[in-house]
Amino acid sequence: MKEIKDMNLGEHAAFVCDYLNKNGIGCILSGGECVTIYSVNQYQSGDLDFIEQKSYPRKKITGLLKVKYL
Repeated sequence: MKEIKDMNLGEHAAFVCDYLNKNGIGCILSGGECVTIYSVNQYQSGDLDFIEQKSYPRKKITGLLKVKYL
């Protein structure tokens, strides 16, 4: 597996979504990065937007996303 720093935005989105799903947070990618993927990089987004499949406590999501990778 690539290190996070070596991932492109689409790979990073897949990694984050998979990580959250494996930890009980259902989410899907939305927004500009979806357009980037759909347009085969003709439009470039600079961020990742996710939509939760249901409401989750902010502390749970924040705690998961604060994990440091070595």
